[in-house]
Amino acid sequence: MNQKNEKLGKTLKNTFQDWILDSTSHGFPKIFKTNRITLKIIWTLCLCVCIGLCAYLVTRSITDYLQYDVTTIIRKTTEIPIELPAISICHNEMFLTQSGRDFLLKTMNQIKISNSDDILNSSFLEYIFPSKYQESWNLENLDYIGRINALSYNLTNSIRKSIGFSLSDFMNSCYAGGSFCKDEDLVWYFDAALGSCYLLNSGKFENGSSNSIFKQNNVGLYYGYRLEFLDLNKWDDLNFYKGLKITLYDHKTKVNTLRGIDIPSQFQTNIVIKKRKFKKMPIPYSECINDHSNFKSSDIYQATLNESEIYSQDICYRVCYQAFLISKCKCADPNRPFFKPVESCWSWEQFGCVYEVFNEFFFIFDIKEKCSNHCPLECEKTEYDYSLSFTNFPTDLQAKAIHKSLLKRNSSKNYTLDEIKKNSLQINIYYDQLMYETIEETSKMELVDLISNIGGLLGLFIGISILSFAELIEIFIEILFVLYEYKKRSLSTKIEHQENI
Repeated sequence: MNQKNEKLGKTLKNTFQDWILDSTSHGFPKIFKTNRITLKIIWTLCLCVCIGLCAYLVTRSITDYLQYDVTTIIRKTTEIPIELPAISICHNEMFLTQSGRDFLLKTMNQIKISNSDDILNSSFLEYIFPSKYQESWNLENLDYIGRINALSYNLTNSIRKSIGFSLSDFMNSCYAGGSFCKDEDLVWYFDAALGSCYLLNSGKFENGSSNSIFKQNNVGLYYGYRLEFLDLNKWDDLNFYKGLKITLYDHKTKVNTLRGIDIPSQFQTNIVIKKRKFKKMPIPYSECINDHSNFKSSDIYQATLNESEIYSQDICYRVCYQAFLISKCKCADPNRPFFKPVESCWSWEQFGCVYEVFNEFFFIFDIKEKCSNHCPLECEKTEYDYSLSFTNFPTDLQAKAIHKSLLKRNSSKNYTLDEIKKNSLQINIYYDQLMYETIEETSKMELVDLISNIGGLLGLFIGISILSFAELIEIFIEILFVLYEYKKRSLSTKIEHQENI
């Protein structure tokens, strides 16, 4: 029995040795082929070093791949003509008319304030909203209360229009894409933060039907938007803010006036714009998600889609806050997108609840974690970058032209030249290059790159290729054949032995 086992061991050894000598890998055949101990040691050391280096570099390649790094590609594409952005035109003050002043006075009377001096010294506001800087804080809180009241569900749009910003009273001229703006191009809407506002180039009329998009077909300020205003308000004794606010946005999304640009009087403001399209790699390369199918069951996600043609995480966070507020205070903040048909927070009890919830949501919670099940980060979006420059406006001659133009349209607007010079402003919005920028991420290392790297390292250090792994299958099959033949011979010998007996 021992002789048979020794014979099997010798056969297996010879088979393995033949396999090694015929192997395409480097080093192993040299170790077994030479009979000199010195050369065996040298080849063994070299092989160990190569295997170690190869293992280290392969590990590095796998680690680099699992980092999911990206390469950012910036492309500039010429587009003639190029679409102008949609813009929102608002005034920083919500209450600008006699009706607006009366509306604010009514709100003030509800909290026992009769005039502007009472605002600064209001013991009522000091009791409700105490602050180290009470006078300024009183103004902020009264303005907030007035805006909340204007956002009441009971107010019709006609009432809201009557209390605030009206283009017919403030706008002197409007050009877009080298042509005059039509009245129907300027779409009124009521902004939660600023009240009466107007959208230009939104792609829609006020009734919701589609409108054409203005485009710029040449470089320079005369081919974009050119807007002129007279920011003169007769009812400014109760005004909290001055100036206009212009917001640039993609017409497929919803405007966010919190990102607007404040425009001062007595200046020509030049806004040079650049259109940028962002395309990020999805998970695991970044936190953005391409497939939103897992979020479609969320009421918050669906409410976000109702707010805009395309999804925006910024809007979703605002809806998420509104949902959290409703769950805690049983009322809604009209400054945020409406989520459910509940009443606005108006009572002092509700104001206190809103204050606590606001601090809890924005300063204690991790918003990203709180809204993670409802608000994925989008992978693609379009934004408008801009740079500003200013020059004095108007000159004496321009003021005379404005004065004459106003008298032609409405003889009651007999403002003095000094009033016109102090309150006029001009806005130019245009591209200085007829191109847009695409910022796109691509994976730095694909799976095929990882396989190629590993294959190259194995070939460089050990001489192994894909076919070399077939040699492992070969030796496995050879061993099976040897064992099978050994078993077969043993069985034949046993049968012969039994027959002889």
